[in-house]
Amino acid sequence: MLWVLLAVVSGFFNASKDTFQKRAAIHADDYVIALSVWLFALPVFLIALAIDGIPIIGNGFWLAVVLSAAFNSFAYVLGARALRVSPISIVGPMLALTPAWLLLLGPLLIGENPTVWGAGGVLLVMAGTYFMRFGERKKGFLEPFKALAREPGVRMMIVVTFLFGISSILDKIALKASSPVFYITILSILLSAILFTMARIKSKSIKPMITKVKHLVPIGVLFGLSLIAQMIAFSLTIVVYATSLKRSDMLFSIIYGKLLFKEKEIKSRLLGASIMLAGALLIIFKGRA
Repeated sequence: MLWVLLAVVSGFFNASKDTFQKRAAIHADDYVIALSVWLFALPVFLIALAIDGIPIIGNGFWLAVVLSAAFNSFAYVLGARALRVSPISIVGPMLALTPAWLLLLGPLLIGENPTVWGAGGVLLVMAGTYFMRFGERKKGFLEPFKALAREPGVRMMIVVTFLFGISSILDKIALKASSPVFYITILSILLSAILFTMARIKSKSIKPMITKVKHLVPIGVLFGLSLIAQMIAFSLTIVVYATSLKRSDMLFSIIYGKLLFKEKEIKSRLLGASIMLAGALLIIFKGRA
């Protein structure tokens, strides 16, 4: 059952990455932070690739990886902005919406159809978002949804999860045509190049990459360790099982929010995140025909 530990460790590293990323927001803008995620993760991937080796590349790999890099570049910039402007204990759990998008996008793009269980999972995810701001219900039944909608970071993360939903389908295509470690290494190289170009054009300055490097390096290293742990877990079990347990990162995000950022309403956010996690598990395990 090593894969169970690795999947949870992957979620822990990912939530830790978000925590360092939120703290680094005072030192660099969103473009520099998004670049740091992939650029400083690249050495981790290159070491793993040296151990794993280069596979035979199948058809469709390069188109899928280029398109995935394009979608991910916007997703990570927007995700960095969401963490900057809203509490991590709210923003982090919104990633549970990604499987819900896959239920909608799967039939359209790769012919995967949802089941009744999958639809039930979507309803649980929606219910979980309601409980994230359950304390607002006294002002009206729909007020928890309205309170979430007023959070700019939540609105941004909804777009991020949609982009992740599309990139996840492209990831699946690319992984079938290569190997996990090779794929994330090439993706990291492409994203580093794209995000560096975006930072040069849109950022006020990329000097923090040098002057504030100690605040930015941990973001990439933790992200790299998260993906490596995830890929090893993939090699030991069915991919959907490891993916489902990695979603424990939303619970770690809430704990970090309480301990490090002194965020409020943690009980309702834990309840909401737990319901969203249950919905995500249902979608992942039962959501395909």
